[in-house]
Parts: sequence; C-alpha cells; structure tokens
Amino acid sequence: MRPSPLLILCALCACHPDGPGWRTGGLEDTASEPVVPGPDDDDLVVTEQHDEAASWSCADDPESCDEDYFDFADLAEAWAQPISQASLEAQLDAIEAGEVEVYSDGVSESELPGRIRGALNMSFLLDGLDARELDVTVIAELDEVGYTERHLLLDDPWVGSFFAIMLLPDGAADQPVPGVAALHGHGQQAGSIYESMYGESYPGHGYAVISTTFRVMGGDASEDEMTRALLLQGFSLEALRIYESLLALKYLRWHPGVDAERLGVVGHSGSSIAWNLAIRLDHPAQALVSDLTGSYYDIWDGYVLDDTLPELYPYHPAINDLQAASTPVLEVSYSYVDEFDEIVEFLNEQL
Repeated sequence: MRPSPLLILCALCACHPDGPGWRTGGLEDTASEPVVPGPDDDDLVVTEQHDEAASWSCADDPESCDEDYFDFADLAEAWAQPISQASLEAQLDAIEAGEVEVYSDGVSESELPGRIRGALNMSFLLDGLDARELDVTVIAELDEVGYTERHLLLDDPWVGSFFAIMLLPDGAADQPVPGVAALHGHGQQAGSIYESMYGESYPGHGYAVISTTFRVMGGDASEDEMTRALLLQGFSLEALRIYESLLALKYLRWHPGVDAERLGVVGHSGSSIAWNLAIRLDHPAQALVSDLTGSYYDIWDGYVLDDTLPELYPYHPAINDLQAASTPVLEVSYSYVDEFDEIVEFLNEQL
C-alpha cells in the first residue's frame, strides 16, 4: 500500500486554482482536415486533426468517468473469462487472510511474461495495436519559452477518449528528439505531472514529453466498482492503464518531431506499478523509471484499487525484481522529489 500522506498530497495536486478543467479538454468532433501518416509511418495508423472548439466530457470529473470502461467489457465479451462474485471474494479473502503462498524465489524472469499476460488478459489489445486506428484531436497549441504545449484528445476503438498533454521542444521539427511518457498516480491528472513532478523541465533537456489523464483513478468507490466489474469478467483496470500508456507511446512514435527509437517511461505511484508489469510485455520503451512496487493486492480505505490482480499476487516478489527485467529500470524514491537530475542522467544514458 502507498503511504497515506502521499496519496492525500496527490489528491490535492489534482486540482488547480483555475478549476478541474485546467489543462483538460477534447471531443470526438473535428473541424479541420486530418493529418495522415507519412510514408515512413505506414505501420502506425494515426490520424491527427485540430479543433480548438472541442471539449472533453470527462474533464470535470475523470475519477468517476467510467462509461467507456463499462463499454469495453461489452466490446471485449469474446475474450471474457468470467468468474462469480463468490469466487472473486474468496480470492480476495484468501490473500487478506495470508492463505495464498507467495513465491519469494523459483519464478524465473522467462516465466513472468506468460503469467502476466494471462492475468491481464490483454493480448487481443496488444496484437495489432500499431495498425489499429488512433484518432488524435489537437484542441490547443500554446507557445511557451523553449517548447510548444499541445492539448490532445486520443480516441481509441477499445477504450474511448482520454486527454493528454504533450510538450515538444523547439527545433524538434528539424531534428527529432527522444520522447518520454510521464504518467501520474491516484488522485492526479495529466496536468499534475507538469505542475509538481518536473514535467515542464523535460523540453529543456531535449525531450518531448506526454502525460495522459487516467480515468477512474481516485482511490474511491468508483474505482472499486470498476476494478471489481472488470475482474469479474476476467479483465482488469490495470490492463487498461497499460494499454492507454501504450497508445500515448504510439502517438510519440508517430509524431514527426519524436525519434521513435528513443522512448522512455517515467511512472509515479500507480502508473509505476502498472509499468513494472508492462516491461515484461511487448512495448516500445527503452527505459523505465519506477518509484513504487506493489503486491497486486491493493485495498485502500476499504476500496479495491486498479492494481489488484489476485492471479499475480503470488508472484509479486519476482515482478518487483526490476533489475532482472530486460528493459533498463531506474528505481527512485516515491515522488522522486530530489532525483530529477538522476532521472535525466539515466534517460540520457539509455536513450
């Protein structure tokens, strides 16, 4: 479990004095001609258009915006592996009672991808991800000192629409730069990364950076309901966190100002726990910065959170051995308060 003072701090950071709509927005409707991939990007199906009049229906309350996720469970019915409510409760109760054996050793790194894939049940999302249509609406472009700030809405057939902020250094159009997906934790939004977690510093170090707003990530009743609903169908909210992160990376790979061969992920809190799994799957990142590990049994104030995956609980010591992963990982303290220089040095070495 993450420490309560920090979760409270994350919740406070989620709101800006200008209100919950700060650095948010987007809608499916478009008003301009789309930008299609160039000849070198044929394998990445992304269409980008501009519509400054658009708005995002989840902007005021992304922590309770669950409609697309309930729709996902219906769309993915063919891949469902449903269990009964009684079975789920029995799994959770057994973990809580200490009746589930935890394998502190004997689980090889080569075994983990299969176990993780099985627990996440997201192979059908990963297969064909590049060729699947991703619609991106640019709803704002702001010229800042040294970079352009772009507000985006990413729309995907499986998970619907979600918001992102991208900062692109000046000169990237002439010389593509490495890219970073900087991802938030519970009680935060995309803007939190830029307000309090060094997000605005990346362009000054020569990096494009993108941060998304995860929905239903408030550590509350909405997240509990969604987590349980997906687990009952054999899916998980954690898998959708990973999938949306991969969509953000897909956009970076497609963007002409970003070098698709030099991508990293910087996680915070819940997103770190998700990416500790993702680095064992097919992914385009060459480096991960993680500030938290977990047990994949996460009950917060009575609520079941997104990273609860009973099938993976027995293997969490092996999952948390991040230095054994094939992807280079820098482990930092929670919120990496005084470690940004170390993070940049690590990214420079890897990317």
